[in-house]
Parts: sequence; structure tokens; C-alpha cells
Amino acid sequence: MYWHKGFKCSSPNLTEKKSYIFKDFPDNITFEADTILSESVDCSNKSLSVPNKANNNQSSNMHDTSQKKSWDDWVLNKALLDLKKKDLKKKKKNDELIEKKKLLDEKAKKEQLAKEVREEWLKKKIYLAAKMKKEAAAQDEFERLKSAQKKEVVYQRSKESLSKWLEEKKNRDHQMKLTKNEARRQTEIEKINKCIQSGIIYKNWLNEAKKKKLPGRYSYGYANGSLFTYYDMTATPNPSFTNSEPWLDQSGSDSVNEKIELFCSPPMLWKDVNTRQQAKDRTTNKTTKNLKKHSCSKLS
Repeated sequence: MYWHKGFKCSSPNLTEKKSYIFKDFPDNITFEADTILSESVDCSNKSLSVPNKANNNQSSNMHDTSQKKSWDDWVLNKALLDLKKKDLKKKKKNDELIEKKKLLDEKAKKEQLAKEVREEWLKKKIYLAAKMKKEAAAQDEFERLKSAQKKEVVYQRSKESLSKWLEEKKNRDHQMKLTKNEARRQTEIEKINKCIQSGIIYKNWLNEAKKKKLPGRYSYGYANGSLFTYYDMTATPNPSFTNSEPWLDQSGSDSVNEKIELFCSPPMLWKDVNTRQQAKDRTTNKTTKNLKKHSCSKLS
């Protein structure tokens, strides 16, 4: 028994049936049937020293060798075909694994790229949202400051107008007070003068009245359609003094002849103006609704 390139032979002269044990061969190894043929020839040459009886059986051995050679070729071809199929299957499996790995790598790359794009988009969105929020806050702050500044300007103007009006009112009240004091002083002077004049006139009248004769107490009556006089002790005597200048009531003269002076009201603040405008608008809307309702009722 001996080994020849991976398979096991039972005898060197190949006279018995061979049993082969095949192993996995590389792709670059090729089997040639001539090697086995040469070995069989060597084996036959070694047997030339055998007697003539062996020479007679040489032809039959050659025939058996050719048959065994065909069997060996078929077995070798089948083994090669199986190896090629196995190699193709293994190669196909490796190609599938490589393709699968390639697809997985491409999928991983796409997922990584999508993740990066998504993260970039999310960062950009967060940045834009923060920027918009900051701009909105800045705009609100600007509007608030602008409104506060406008209110401050209106308040300052209202304050200045109110201060100016109060100053004018103070001056006007002071002037009015001076005027009233002057009028009161003039009235007192006139009253004193009148009292003095009245006292003088009364003294003169009293002096003159002492010299006059007292009038009689005569009364008048009708009798038989004619007027006659008679003396009545109970009658009121005739007036002994007659004022040449009629009496004038001076209490309401100033109020009658005085001119009425209208004063301006204090300037309204912007809140009062707004409230008054809203009340006016409500009244106008209510009047318009009532007119529409009245016209609709007439048409119906």
C-alpha cells in the first residue's frame, strides 16, 4: 500500500479494485491520469522477471488496467466536478456575504448620513427657533419701550399743560381776589360817603323841619256826589319829608351789571380723553342700532 497525491491505493500493480479517499484540494491543483498509467507501467516492468506464465497473463492485465484507468478518470473527474461545485458554492456564499456586508455598509453609511443630516437640520432648526425667539423678544422689548416712551411723552405734555393751567389759574385767582378786594374797598368808601352825605342831609332836613308848620290831619270823603274834607284825629298825618331822589336798591346792581367771565377747565389727561372717546363711541353705536331697529320695524 502507498500514497499518491492524496488518494490511497491497495496494491502497486493496480490488479485489485482501488478505494480512494479524497480531500479538499486547492484550485491550482490538476489531476492527470498519465501519472497513474506510468505507475502501472513501472509496476508491469518490475514483473518482467517473472516466468513465462506471467507473460501470458500480461495482455489480460493490460485490459484490466485500461478499464481501471477509465474508472479512475471518471472518479477524478467527478471529484473535480464536486470540488468545483463546492468551490462555486463557497464562492457564491462568500460573494453573498460580501454583497450583504456591502449592503449593510451602504445602509450604515446612509443611516449615518441621514443621522448627520437630521442632526444638522435639528441644530439649524433649534438655532433658527432661538434666533426667532430672541428677535421676537427684542421686538416686544422695543415695542414696550416705544409705548412707554410715548406714554412718558404724553404724560410730560399733560403734566406741563396741567402745570401751566394751574399757574394761569393761580394768577387769575390772585387777580380776581385783588379785583374783589378793590371792589369791596370802593364799595366801603362809597358806603361811607353815602352815610356821611345822608347824615348831612338829615341834619339839614332836621334843621329845616323845625321851622315848618305841622300839617293838619285832614281826611277826604264824598257826600251827595261832592268831595269834602274833615278833620280826623285818628288819621295818619301827611308825610313831612319827601326825598327828591328816589331810593335805588344797590344790593343787586353789581351782580346785574357784572360781566360773566368763563374760565377754561383744566386739560384732560390721555386716559380721560380715551375714556370720553370710548363713551362717545358707545353712545353713537347705540343710537345707530336704535335707528336701524326703528327703520326695520317701520319697513316691516
